[in-house]
Amino acid sequence: MTKFTELDEKIISEMVGGLLFLYKEIPEIIDKVSAIELLAIGIVETNFKNIKGDNGNSLGYFQIQAPTYWYLKYEYLDIYENIDFLLPWYWDNVEGRADVQIITAALYLYDLKIRYGEEMAYSMYNGGSETYEDKITYTMSWLNVKYDQYTSSRNTFQGEIIPEKAF
Repeated sequence: MTKFTELDEKIISEMVGGLLFLYKEIPEIIDKVSAIELLAIGIVETNFKNIKGDNGNSLGYFQIQAPTYWYLKYEYLDIYENIDFLLPWYWDNVEGRADVQIITAALYLYDLKIRYGEEMAYSMYNGGSETYEDKITYTMSWLNVKYDQYTSSRNTFQGEIIPEKAF
């Protein structure tokens, strides 16, 4: 991830921790929301830049808006209590909480899939845009190819690792 984005290891660790926490708390979410999907959304939305968008109405890596957060907080209050985040969805509160951002994005996608089905969830994430859905599916396809290349190269590597040549 650090090769393709401006994310540092600390932010990646917070996001992974948040997602693992959510998978533990709501095990059925694993079947509905994958890490690849969230990576695709983060790439398409902001290329994993922690920014304000839509004239300040969309916040963070995944561009979540306040009404979405309030709805999700109402539906999944125990999750937000467990991560100690009951604050308003303001930039000063959200900016430093990568874990909250990925948890909220995952809950949002999960909720959309339950309410609208798998086919509509990506477009509904961005207000019903079919173009957005196409971007997400294309990015997921690209990520899956990259992941397959990575796992394939790891499985077929037979040589000795020489640290000086690795970097």
